[in-house]
Amino acid sequence: MRQLCVAVVVTVAAACLARGQDDAEKAKAEKAERNAKFLLAACEAYYVYPLSGNTYPRTFDDLLKPSFGGASFLRDPTDIIDPWGKQYKYQIVPQADGTPAPYIWSEREVGGKTLVYGKKPPEPKKK
Repeated sequence: MRQLCVAVVVTVAAACLARGQDDAEKAKAEKAERNAKFLLAACEAYYVYPLSGNTYPRTFDDLLKPSFGGASFLRDPTDIIDPWGKQYKYQIVPQADGTPAPYIWSEREVGGKTLVYGKKPPEPKKK
């Protein structure tokens, strides 16, 4: 009987631990999405700033220390680091009408699949 109780307790504890890990990963994914949107908003703020010349930052460094001077567009240098410790990816891509658009995203591999958080640029069309 005692062995059965121990087995039940171990099973319940393992299930709680697994659920806790799933909840932690879900929270990290949600944070990655929020942070990517925050960084995109910072890029848009940079773009409309009068001294930027209506250009997007070339790199995240331009958000941290604008080339035209002034305050940072970010709260902290760690804003560009995703919840898994990697730097967010950033790319400016011309749209169909020629106007530039910033894309900010984070990627991570899970079970052989690439998960994307944020907005990744579209793949070039195959000819």
